[in-house]
Amino acid sequence: MKGRNFLIAILMVVEACSLFLMYKSSNNKNAEPVVLENVVYNDSSIKFVYMLEQNRGMEDYLKSYVNNWPSDIYQYDEFKSNCLNYDNEKIADALSYNLENNLVILNSNIAKICYLYFNKKENTNQLD
Repeated sequence: MKGRNFLIAILMVVEACSLFLMYKSSNNKNAEPVVLENVVYNDSSIKFVYMLEQNRGMEDYLKSYVNNWPSDIYQYDEFKSNCLNYDNEKIADALSYNLENNLVILNSNIAKICYLYFNKKENTNQLD
């Protein structure tokens, strides 16, 4: 009889934990989007890395963890920018870019880190 009561108690705890996790999961999906200077996303645990081209056309990028949209000498590269999930795999179509508003939108809820690439515009001086 004690074993049966113990088993029932364990099952009740597991059920309560499951309900709590479902509640938290559904709560996060309805979270208000966060806007971080030209980047819209829902999960504040996601890390954004700004990849800034150093020499135009040379594919050499400087990693920046400062969450500031780069100056006007840079142009967002929507084709190179990407996000990775927790298995470090690229997520297809995770980012979209609104050219009119100069806004990047994260469309994924499984992203761990996003790399936002910025290339130097053609008519800028090299800042070496």
